[in-house]
Amino acid sequence: MSRLNVRKKLLTLIMTVMIFSMCLPIHADSIACAIQDVRIIAVDPIGDEVVLKNITDSSVDMTGWFWCRRRSYVLVSSTGPSTLAAGTIGTYSFSLNDISSDVGLYINSAFGSSSSMVDFMMYSSNGSIPSPNRVTVASGKTPKLWPNNTELIDFDFPIVRQDICGNSNDVGADQWCGNGDCFNACTLEGDLNCDNKVDINDFSILAANWLSGTH
Repeated sequence: MSRLNVRKKLLTLIMTVMIFSMCLPIHADSIACAIQDVRIIAVDPIGDEVVLKNITDSSVDMTGWFWCRRRSYVLVSSTGPSTLAAGTIGTYSFSLNDISSDVGLYINSAFGSSSSMVDFMMYSSNGSIPSPNRVTVASGKTPKLWPNNTELIDFDFPIVRQDICGNSNDVGADQWCGNGDCFNACTLEGDLNCDNKVDINDFSILAANWLSGTH
């Protein structure tokens, strides 16, 4: 199976288990702890796809929102659904750099304003900082969307967010899984992201682990 097909298969599996999770009860703290209404939960640089999830209990209209990667911009509505119902996910297709990039989500075109940035991540397969980028906007937001300007997600297959709660302790590269190195042994059996609970995020990690051949 080609590397691209494996990536597509992985994203499909992740989408399947996340859709299944919508049938599960929504815990109050999954909403109360959120920094923003919408989170980036998966990125596939090779397949040019990003997955968003609305983690609130109401619909979010993203009309006029923008994607930003390497200071290149595209309307969210031109890449996928402009509205996400409560608890649902959407897949968005647009060009991504195969090696390194930042991915920012904005509510408007004020790209230098941290108050306009909704979510952010930054990846690299070779350790190089993508340039140009908007990481200073993310790290300058209160609370921060990215801990520091040089932190990167190392990846060799589609990148999956391990914790989408969105509080000040779950931002940065440590909250993303891009290769087998982040599959660790936790105290609670089945708790693959060490957040002291077994939930849909652990199922996604397990699926990625299995497809990558590290099971």
